Amino acid sequence: MTLSRLAVLSVSVLIYALAVCEVASADTVIGPLAAETPVRAWAGIAVLSIREPGGYRLATQQSTQAPRALPGIAPAAQPIDADIGPGPNGTPVIVFARCRGGVNCRLVRTTPAGAAETPIIGSADPNGSESAPAIWGTRLAFARRYRNGSTHVYIRPLDGGARARTMRLPDIPRPTCVFTEGCYAKRVHPTVTELALRGSTVAERINLGLVENIELCFRPKSGSSTSLTTGAGAWPTRIVASQERRCSVSR
Repeated sequence: MTLSRLAVLSVSVLIYALAVCEVASADTVIGPLAAETPVRAWAGIAVLSIREPGGYRLATQQSTQAPRALPGIAPAAQPIDADIGPGPNGTPVIVFARCRGGVNCRLVRTTPAGAAETPIIGSADPNGSESAPAIWGTRLAFARRYRNGSTHVYIRPLDGGARARTMRLPDIPRPTCVFTEGCYAKRVHPTVTELALRGSTVAERINLGLVENIELCFRPKSGSSTSLTTGAGAWPTRIVASQERRCSVSR
């Protein structure tokens, strides 16, 4: 299986069976979803959110079975930002962001059996909000957005506790504008929307959208770029997929 990935499922889109078949066959329809949700999968277990009357519930799905809400996991107002992967002993671990008020998020963990959500000690910063968690073995990757709008990516041991070192990865270059005067590009912070871990490789999806103003940037030009950066020393390998938007300034 490739890097655990994000799939967006709409009301009209169905979940497909996760079993890998050597012979091509028709997709097995499992059932419709009531709302869009991110989906991450590992070892034949998918993690997603299902909308119920009380909010969004964290759920798992296997084989051709319908998604099952995890017991003991409180509902959320929005789809839950979650990932699943092998824990330190190789068994599946689910990490997700528990948000209060939609902006103050902290990372917690559970298992495919649910029953309890446990805070990941040492992953929180009182001046920031954590999101986009990803797990692989003993490593935990996540993004942290600070009050000034800046977002950075961090790596730390999953079970390291408060004394373990949290390592900040180098930031990606910011987008540039066609004109340097009057454009807000230098003031806009890229937003990390998704992370994935596989061994010592970190994959990042980053939104580089610029502030648009009808008077300053009225002709946006869209383009995409993908780059691969190999870290040195303690830095893990990083795969960065980004969307860049350039703006020209009206005179």
